[in-house]
Amino acid sequence: AQAANAEPVHVTRFLPDGYVTDGSVSYQTQIQKAIDSVALTGGEIVFAPMIYRIADEAGVRVYSNLTLRMDGATFLLGDNCASDGQLFVGQDVTNLRFRGGTIIGRNDVWPEGVNIRGIHLIGECKNIRIRDMHIRDLSSNGIGVFAVDAEHPATDIRVLDTIIDNCCNNYGDYQAKANRGPEKGSQREDQGLIAMYHVHDFTVRGCRLENSRSDGTHFFFCRQGQFNDNLVSGAKMGGYFLESCHHVVAANNIIRDNGSRGVTIERGSQFCTLNSNTITGSGREGLWIPDSLRCVITGNIFSLNGRKSN
Repeated sequence: AQAANAEPVHVTRFLPDGYVTDGSVSYQTQIQKAIDSVALTGGEIVFAPMIYRIADEAGVRVYSNLTLRMDGATFLLGDNCASDGQLFVGQDVTNLRFRGGTIIGRNDVWPEGVNIRGIHLIGECKNIRIRDMHIRDLSSNGIGVFAVDAEHPATDIRVLDTIIDNCCNNYGDYQAKANRGPEKGSQREDQGLIAMYHVHDFTVRGCRLENSRSDGTHFFFCRQGQFNDNLVSGAKMGGYFLESCHHVVAANNIIRDNGSRGVTIERGSQFCTLNSNTITGSGREGLWIPDSLRCVITGNIFSLNGRKSN
């Protein structure tokens, strides 16, 4: 109630007189101070439409009961990132909102094995809403939500109307003769433009997930999820990837021109549904579904898959 009645906090109040708007100066410390000012009470943080340079890959910490309004704001991660990091990081946070904004990385110049995410949420996070964002050119996930296990899941996670392009670690084709698997220094958690581990009750809807340097998505030990009305295209490896998931529905998606399997449902997945999707142009199988039980595959179009010679 206190947060609802409070005035929004404008980041520009924390910037020095004569601040620049072209990203030539980093105000990362001031951004953190603005967010810290409502760490205990919660509230709304408003980013003015300008370019914000993020010089330290440790990023900016976010808290519970917080709304970040970022429409028109662009965040540029520095060229000299030398260790793993992210733009926004939160642990065990609840009632957190991200709205709007563009995040731009430099995976073209960062060293191999430096893994930088856009949004990195850890632990028992609850009631998270991410919408209308544009995230590109990172070396790990655009959005990564990682809980510890099924007894301590993240719950009620929604990603809506978001574009994620040209992100993730480099992952060499597992059937290639050389440079197979993830790049040195990265790990499987760095695969997937959207990656969720041990997340219960999630929705990914209306998103455009393109040109992943590994998999388009990776859902690991997730439950009760919906993946609807999305485009997944141009991934170097697979498109839509469920591993050990239960009760996940994918409907009305276009999954096209991905480098390996269009859809993978495997490793003990159960009660998963694949309905009314178009799966085309995959490098290998349109659908790969071993070791799974009680799944429903109906009403999909599979076209021109298996295009790789090996």
